[in-house]
Amino acid sequence: MGNIRSDSIKKVAHELLEAYPKEFKNDDFQHNKQKVAELTDVKSIVNRNRIAGYITRILSPRQRKTISVFDDEQSDI
Repeated sequence: MGNIRSDSIKKVAHELLEAYPKEFKNDDFQHNKQKVAELTDVKSIVNRNRIAGYITRILSPRQRKTISVFDDEQSDI
């Protein structure tokens, strides 16, 4: 199970990505954290880090494994 992020964190992150798409790096949380601090007026360090972490997660090129529920033999049923 993953972390649950509030709608406000997601909203700010998506707005920043739409407004400044070239400012953020895909695997660099520290860089994204600095850019969030520069581009917003978020006072809370915790919220700044959550926004930067969410942006980093959105941009990360990780490929998630998909697990098949059924084997090939059972799917013929």
